[in-house]
Amino acid sequence: MVLTPQNSPFPPAKEENNSNSLMNRCMRALGTRFGGLEPPTRGIPNRTAGKSRAFDTKYENEMLFSEAFTSIPNARDLAETATSLRPGRVFRSGNPSSAIMEDYTKLRQHFRVQHLLDLRSAEEHVLDDGWHAVLNNGTIKTYHFSDRLGVHTDTEAIEMLDEELPYCELHRFSLLEKRKFIPKLLWRLPKLKTLIALAWKTAGYDDKMKEILLPEVNALGLPLVYEVILETAKNEVKGCMDTILQALQNNQPTLIFCKLGKDRTGLISALVLSCCDVDRSEILKDYALSNGLNEVALGGVENMKEVEGVDRSMFSSAPPEVLEKTFEFLDRKFGGVHEYLDHIGFSHHLQRQLKDILT
Repeated sequence: MVLTPQNSPFPPAKEENNSNSLMNRCMRALGTRFGGLEPPTRGIPNRTAGKSRAFDTKYENEMLFSEAFTSIPNARDLAETATSLRPGRVFRSGNPSSAIMEDYTKLRQHFRVQHLLDLRSAEEHVLDDGWHAVLNNGTIKTYHFSDRLGVHTDTEAIEMLDEELPYCELHRFSLLEKRKFIPKLLWRLPKLKTLIALAWKTAGYDDKMKEILLPEVNALGLPLVYEVILETAKNEVKGCMDTILQALQNNQPTLIFCKLGKDRTGLISALVLSCCDVDRSEILKDYALSNGLNEVALGGVENMKEVEGVDRSMFSSAPPEVLEKTFEFLDRKFGGVHEYLDHIGFSHHLQRQLKDILT
């Protein structure tokens, strides 16, 4: 069976139609000049694999998730800041692929994590070297979305090693792929300046392009990046929310992560917390806990020669006003977080189910 937009568990989100505009044609014509990976599309999602395990909250008075690890960065339970949430359900962190044995055993046995949501790009995946240990007795599922073909899944099983661990699944939803992100980012910049910059780029004058565009990118900063992610990765965001809900319905805790656990993880975490009607001040507080990492990780975009000279200190921080501006964007364009999620296919009914389990 080939999944299509009509029978996919992740129906494509609605998109605005700018296909006939001059700017959009320029974006599509030049988008491939900025790189990006086209992963293969194979397989069919299996969203029921694995044995259900009851939530284990014995650790609540023993160990905080944020204090439990030495090799998993920026880790915490969403309930540590959002006190209305039940602990032990949804966690967040930076990339755990190189965790030491003590930490990944603790993650899998003590905290009973059975689903890991990897929000990184395909370009970042190739840098990993430790998943076969961390995912002992697990499966890697990589989801590829296409407006024409729907969703396809590549599946790789990881054999049981010496240390017996509960079954788990690693779900890969890339929230930031260059081939989609760069054209949309350029579209959000001043149109005339962008067209002039692209003309310089086409003629081979990258320095001229950067001279025009980098001040605009620096001025708009991380809020622009987050807005572009929310607009270009609607199917992936919906897939994340569906996976979290289905894991919770099966009593299986979930870890959300990207490279640093700051930007992409911060966005999905904020959406989950907003579903639960957590006070916005607590959501901002949770986001700001990632401030001070002093590193930029945006799906490989940060390493492109076209962005050399960008203000990296701005993109490596996590001040609460950045996420506040993202909320303002969602309020302004969609009417709020709940309406954005409903727009991409994660309905108000599903949001209530998520809230009922987590609160």
